[in-house]
Parts: sequence; structure tokens; C-alpha cells
Amino acid sequence: MKVVLERVQACLEAQFGPQEVPLPKRTASYRWIQELERRHPTFRLSTQRNRDIAERPKGVYGKLRPTRPTSSSGVRDEAVCLG
Repeated sequence: MKVVLERVQACLEAQFGPQEVPLPKRTASYRWIQELERRHPTFRLSTQRNRDIAERPKGVYGKLRPTRPTSSSGVRDEAVCLG
């Protein structure tokens, strides 16, 4: 987590200049990062899990509608297809 705090400080200094943006104390910074970690696990769980979550669609999946009536074997099911 120290690396994250150092990168944030470097970005702030690059964008606004050195010592322009007051940084919180180290203990407060760690508390905030731990709270973010509790809500959105980034550091402690597997990388593959985090990638899978990031690749999910933003909206809901919705209902999956078949394009044509078939049974599980792939053969047309006459009981479903009434026409």
C-alpha cells in the first residue's frame, strides 16, 4: 500500500506542483485505503478474479432469449414449436 501512496503523491506533485496539495497523515491514508479495500478488494484477492470482475458488462445480463426452439440435444422439439 505504500507504493500506492507514493504514486498518488507523485501524481499530485506532477499535476499541481510540489507541496501544493496537502496530503493526509500516513495513518489516515492507510485507514482510507483499508476502507476502499474492504469495499472493492484490489490488493488481497486473486488477480484473475479482479480481471474477471473488471470484464463483466456494466449493465444487467437480462433475459436470454433463444433464437429458435430446440431441445437440449439440439433437435427441434415439436412440443415447443407449435406452428
